[in-house]
Amino acid sequence: KYKAELCSGAYCVKDKAKLFDSAVASVVWYGCSVWALKKSEERKLTSAWRRMLRYVFRIHRRRTVGSDDASEDWIDYVRRSAHSVDNLASKLGMENWLQLHRRRKWRFAGRVARSEDGQWSRRILDWQPVSSRSWQRPLTRWTHQLAQYAGGSWMEIAMDTTYWSALEGGVVLKL
Repeated sequence: KYKAELCSGAYCVKDKAKLFDSAVASVVWYGCSVWALKKSEERKLTSAWRRMLRYVFRIHRRRTVGSDDASEDWIDYVRRSAHSVDNLASKLGMENWLQLHRRRKWRFAGRVARSEDGQWSRRILDWQPVSSRSWQRPLTRWTHQLAQYAGGSWMEIAMDTTYWSALEGGVVLKL
């Protein structure tokens, strides 16, 4: 709906970044804390974020001098544009979608582990399926990444909110 405004050169980059975060990112992040992403899906998420921001920031392939058809090599363009998008986004205070996903999942996991009101989200963490998974399911559960970083007893660690919050920065960059 807002593609014309996002890709227009008439608006400043800062305003387009705010619009992108409020219109596009909010739709992507609805319910993201329950995603169990595989490494390939994490790469797709990052590349989709960069691809969209290439259009928003108007980063195009460079033309070679003296030729109408020849343009920058595709691999060079992707590398250059990825660095440009990352630099511009960090200057504008935008967070990479993969890092934002990890942060939201970490915070949600801490809230769920500390909840004591009998909600289904807390009860489902203790549930173990009785049947084997089909080949279409991811090999890891939602909790495996949390246990990998915080240790097997991540739910006990989450009870200490200060320590859990201190671990957040590392998990966002490491997972």
